[in-house]
Amino acid sequence: MSMNENQNMFGCFPAVLLAFFFGFAAVFGFQSASAPVIAEPEIVTVEPAEPQAALPSDGVESLTIVETVTIQVSASLPATVTLHVEGYQPDGCKFPVQVEQTRTDDSVNVKIYRVVPANVMCTMELNPYSDTITLDGTFDSGSYTLDVNGTVLELEV
Repeated sequence: MSMNENQNMFGCFPAVLLAFFFGFAAVFGFQSASAPVIAEPEIVTVEPAEPQAALPSDGVESLTIVETVTIQVSASLPATVTLHVEGYQPDGCKFPVQVEQTRTDDSVNVKIYRVVPANVMCTMELNPYSDTITLDGTFDSGSYTLDVNGTVLELEV
């Protein structure tokens, strides 16, 4: 093969270089150096739920420690009974206090507690508790037993 005077030995070099570049890019792919795409935050509208009493499955029941219970009985018959309860919450968390009352014949059970979510850690600070609780219903003449978180009292109406 003879060389023409107008042909250069490096005449096909740019074509070979481009072929090599595109082959390399096809094998290893192009990497984009563009800025990362940030998705816009999704806006979710939540309707407020009806207030419900927290269930123990939502957390742990923490009973109020009862130190004193003062009973007040109305002068009328059938009587109404009011309790003034003093004590403390055994931890530093600030959750709403719930009061449940059950009554069976001459026995009244009052449960004072808070529901503390299971994943919450509370300080060891004691929180004072003081409240006046009016017992449900009326009381005819007779003897009654009141149980307020384990503090048992006898009531004569």
